[in-house]
Amino acid sequence: MPILFLVLGERLGLDVSLALAPSHIFVRHRLPDGRTASLETTSGGHPARDEWIRACFPMSERAIASGLYLRSLGRREAVVAMAGTVNEHLTDQGRLEETEATAKLLLLRHSPRDLHAMLTLATARTRMLERDFHSKFRSPFLIPAALRPRYAMLTHSCRKLAAVAEALGWEEPR
Repeated sequence: MPILFLVLGERLGLDVSLALAPSHIFVRHRLPDGRTASLETTSGGHPARDEWIRACFPMSERAIASGLYLRSLGRREAVVAMAGTVNEHLTDQGRLEETEATAKLLLLRHSPRDLHAMLTLATARTRMLERDFHSKFRSPFLIPAALRPRYAMLTHSCRKLAAVAEALGWEEPR
């Protein structure tokens, strides 16, 4: 709904953009006086105060200060946010290598702070660890020497992605 609202708003000549909250996309409209209004497109396109959004989608002060949430996205960032549904589909189908490649492309070339792409990449790599190592070897010490560099890369990458997300203010949902 927010993407449809964005496209229609742009066609009407409105200054609109996407914005993010945890697991949620909404629309920001820049008013003629320079202020912005958040619009909750999933409930009739009505204005929504940031306080209401924060009550519905809890987020840390650090996440707001870092720009992770509650800020208008640029065009590239908006496209990356839209592409998140493609990655969700690939992940759901177990197409982990494709998920990994797409998430890396989105992060490295278009939106290095996109939390959804970070978490999708971490999820794909965590599932690869499970599929390729944890389900086959009872202990990391039993992994054949030729496979250990990949195991180490996947493990390190998952930790690094989580650390970057947490540094931006992301908190694991409770």
